[in-house]
Formats: sequence, structure tokens, C-alpha cells
Amino acid sequence: MASRLRPGTEQGGRHGAIIRANLDGTKQEVLIKEFSKDREILYAHSLCVLPNLGKMYWICNDSSGRGLGKAIFQASLDGKNMAKVIGGLRDPRHLVADEVSGKLYWNDERKLWMANLDGTEETDLP
Repeated sequence: MASRLRPGTEQGGRHGAIIRANLDGTKQEVLIKEFSKDREILYAHSLCVLPNLGKMYWICNDSSGRGLGKAIFQASLDGKNMAKVIGGLRDPRHLVADEVSGKLYWNDERKLWMANLDGTEETDLP
């Protein structure tokens, strides 16, 4: 059966987990957990999956002072190899990851931004 990935609420009500499940919602598996020791992700949203590259990207809006900040993260589809791609954002929203062009697009403080999938060549668009 095919599966899907989604940002969501873990059982117990904590926000920020990235969960994989079958398309019918069965066999849910938490890939990245909000408060795990080495993988804190608070308020994950705008999850983008690039299956041909085996990666997923998402926005983290952490204003808790834990050091993550507001940033774009990536990980492999099994939840491993998590890394911050772009940090120091002010209010990132609506992430799009384009596998063909190799670009990330998002808006931050009413501007549209673009960067390579590895976070290089970050620029605002007119």
C-alpha cells in the first residue's frame, strides 16, 4: 500500500511531529518527533516531499528560545539526516520545493524568496 507523509499532531497532543502513514491512515509512524533529544522540531508546517531525491523539506517556526529559530529543514524520507538548510528567517510561510529546478520557494515578511535545495544562492524575488 502507498504511504503519505504529513506534519501533524502526535498521539498525546504534541505538535510538530512528521508522521508517515498508509493512505488510509493506518500504520502511522512518527519519523521526526517534536521533543526527542536530538531532533527537536517545533511547529513544523509546509511539508514538501521530493520522492525522486529521497528528501523532505519543511518550515520550523520556533520562537521558544531553544535555538532552532525560524528556518527551513530537510531530512531523508525515513526521517534521518535532518539538517537546517536555511536559518535566520523572520516569519517563513508556504514552502514549495521544486525537484525539477532544484529550488526552494517561500514567503517571509511579505516577500517571495528562492534558494537552491541545499540553501545556497538565497535571494528575494521582485
